[in-house]
Amino acid sequence: ANVGKSTLTNRMLGRAASIVADLPGTTRDWVAALAELGDGPRGVCVRWMDTPGLRASDDAIEQSAIQLARQVIEAADVLIAMRDPTIDWPDDRALPRPPDVYVINKLDDAPDEAAASPDVGSSPDAPLPISAAHDRAIGALEHRVLHALRIDTAVPARLWAFSPTLRDLLDRADRDALRRYVTPIDG
Repeated sequence: ANVGKSTLTNRMLGRAASIVADLPGTTRDWVAALAELGDGPRGVCVRWMDTPGLRASDDAIEQSAIQLARQVIEAADVLIAMRDPTIDWPDDRALPRPPDVYVINKLDDAPDEAAASPDVGSSPDAPLPISAAHDRAIGALEHRVLHALRIDTAVPARLWAFSPTLRDLLDRADRDALRRYVTPIDG
């Protein structure tokens, strides 16, 4: 909670879709919209999701929101674990599945060279340093997400499915589920 997930979501979407405040628990429902990652011919549109932080709460409404967030996280094709310099990583047992990318946010003075290392972001011991608020190393994060999807070097000649969920929907020819999968929740 309060590590900048909503600020990052707004940066990735290029607009204010998530409410941002300096108060833990501001995001009580998950938000999803389409974000374009990468540039030029390597640009890929993904469904980006912002969830409430996973934490203990006595509030029944917040507990329900956190349970829904767990379901969204389990279904995600790429899971980004994010913390800030003052908050440690969540216990692995608290997460519904292992993260694919590790990010430490609010590092406004992080050197750009740190993002260039191929192993940065692959473990909690070597997180990708970013600043969502100041647009630092966001391109490196986009690359890490595309790498986790195994499409960071692909330039398709035609439309193709890159996630297991998308491939399954196409294989089943489930047009309604496919439409729900690619349609932004907020529009």
